[in-house]
Amino acid sequence: MNLKKLQIDGYIDREDKSFHNIKEDNYLYQMEVASNTLFNIEQEMLQLNNYCTHSINSSKEQSLKAKENFISYNSGKKKANLYTSPSLDDKIDENSAEYGHFLEDLETDANQWEDTFSFIAPAMTLVLFHIFVEKSLLDLCKENTLDINLNPKQKKYENIIVTYINFLQVDCKINFQIDDDIINLLQQCRIIRNKFAHGNWSEIRKIVSKIDLVDVFYAFTKMLRSFEKEIAK
Repeated sequence: MNLKKLQIDGYIDREDKSFHNIKEDNYLYQMEVASNTLFNIEQEMLQLNNYCTHSINSSKEQSLKAKENFISYNSGKKKANLYTSPSLDDKIDENSAEYGHFLEDLETDANQWEDTFSFIAPAMTLVLFHIFVEKSLLDLCKENTLDINLNPKQKKYENIIVTYINFLQVDCKINFQIDDDIINLLQQCRIIRNKFAHGNWSEIRKIVSKIDLVDVFYAFTKMLRSFEKEIAK
């Protein structure tokens, strides 16, 4: 994946050219108007970003260690001691079936960690992000109608997030800007969420690999900034 990396607290390095499409120094939303809901969204986005960043970075670290471990034993740089007791002979025939199984286990471990880093961790980030956006928009609907039990009616086959956006724009008369990129990204996140939950992982691997996680957070940030400008008028 040749994509931008999530950053702790959302601050970016201006010397990193991969961030050229982000005009600000932070891709996370930071509120500028007084709103309890927007404050909570800001804090929850920060929390989600940092959790996902740590998860992905930890997976990458484990993946590199597992790969290095397999390469070291497979090349003969490291010698295997398959026994825990020092009284047993640790000189194992590297041509034996036992040693072959040992290498297979190391290779499997390396492959699993690589899959965790390249697919599972990013996919889970997108699943959690979709849930976060859905919750955030519903909270904004409730705040702007003063109805904590509000549940906007969803049209058949309509993405619930689109339902909430339409409610805010039409029923609440908040004419904030919605870029096509955020709608497209959220639609992809919805597909990933559904297929990931039902075990159809093979169908979404390519989709996940092409989505830039920073762009996903930034797209929602731009929507929220447009929203707060409208309610500040």
